[in-house]
Amino acid sequence: MRHAEGQLSDRPLLDLLAGIWRARRSAKLSLQAGDRQEVLHFHRGDLYLPSGHPFAARLAAVDGDVADDRRRLAGELAAVWTGWGEGRYDLDEAGDLQPQQHAGPLPLGQVLMEAAVAHRDELQLRRQLGGEERIFVAVGGTRTSGLDLDTHEAFLLSRMERPAAVKELLRQVELEPGAALVRLCRLLAADLIRPSDEVADEAPGGRVSQELVRRFAERIATDLARKPLTVGVDEQRQQLKELL
Repeated sequence: MRHAEGQLSDRPLLDLLAGIWRARRSAKLSLQAGDRQEVLHFHRGDLYLPSGHPFAARLAAVDGDVADDRRRLAGELAAVWTGWGEGRYDLDEAGDLQPQQHAGPLPLGQVLMEAAVAHRDELQLRRQLGGEERIFVAVGGTRTSGLDLDTHEAFLLSRMERPAAVKELLRQVELEPGAALVRLCRLLAADLIRPSDEVADEAPGGRVSQELVRRFAERIATDLARKPLTVGVDEQRQQLKELL
């Protein structure tokens, strides 16, 4: 179990939450500022609230089939958490959370999507993306599980299966630039897309799966067992040089 604590003035709450979502962590996060206290639980990146939390009843009542309900609640939580500018945090990573004893789940990424675009004008959204020349790429379809994407967000995500610059994406989607920038910032906040220079070692569309790597390694091992290499080191180097 890993433990971390510190001041929210040094590590903003939304940054803490983004780290939990990105790594799909299971953890308990305690917040305190004077008499104000809050405890949040996460299981593989999904939010669960204890029964005494002010939003617990709302979360328990959310209809899993109604996307608007989840977006509305995520927006309200984002507004509350954005207000945690001061105070202390205590983060305990744990794998023993009993989800059935808490209200939930709500994908934390949904809250981060709402927080990323609330009260932002077009200039702020452009800065958030790093400008129109910045190139982004999708980082894996399975990350969308549980998130409520509208049709425009899904379209933009599909266009980034190969690296694409912001300015190119703005031309391709049938939206005003401001509305398109909102969608891109939401996708970025949910860790569905990343700048291409951050994923240079990944296959387009996401990391190479461990299953694929395992099967590839098994195939090489089988081929080597059937036909061992007989060439010398110098010859192998020359062949590799020619291939490169």
